[in-house]
Amino acid sequence: MSLLDLIPIQYRVIAVVAIVGALAIAGRVYFDHCVDAKVTAAINAYVAQKAKDDAELTAVVIADNAKIKYQLVTTENTITKVVTVNHTVIQTVPDFNTILSNGWISTFNASVQTLPVDPVAAKDATPSGVNADQALDVINTNNGIAAKNLAELTACQNFVTEAQAAVAAQNKKDGAQKK
Repeated sequence: MSLLDLIPIQYRVIAVVAIVGALAIAGRVYFDHCVDAKVTAAINAYVAQKAKDDAELTAVVIADNAKIKYQLVTTENTITKVVTVNHTVIQTVPDFNTILSNGWISTFNASVQTLPVDPVAAKDATPSGVNADQALDVINTNNGIAAKNLAELTACQNFVTEAQAAVAAQNKKDGAQKK
């Protein structure tokens, strides 16, 4: 007779069940720990990749923005120089002292504002006191302002287009990395 035979069967069954239960619980705890570690590692890898992607995208957008700002400043400086040179040349136009009519001024003001020209006001031949060179200089200045506004709008559109392209490229890169 062995020592095991001295233990009643019901206690042996309880002991086996307890051991199997303890092993099952230990196995489950170990499995959960492994899964938690894998999930945590996956989350940490995602966060690190996102930070890297964000940094790359930010660098591209900042570089594009700097390039576009440089182009805009260069364009605006060129426009300013042209307007200044034109101002000097306007002073030499032969119609320098010609006084424009009130009709000319009225027609010009309406057309600049894209309003209908008043036909009666347009026929007013009364001298306005505005010289042709003054009017030409105003047109030159306004065209310079319009050209700068167009350059700014174009720069904004270029920035948006290049930023969208950078985001699309990053998204495409992210999609390729996942495969």
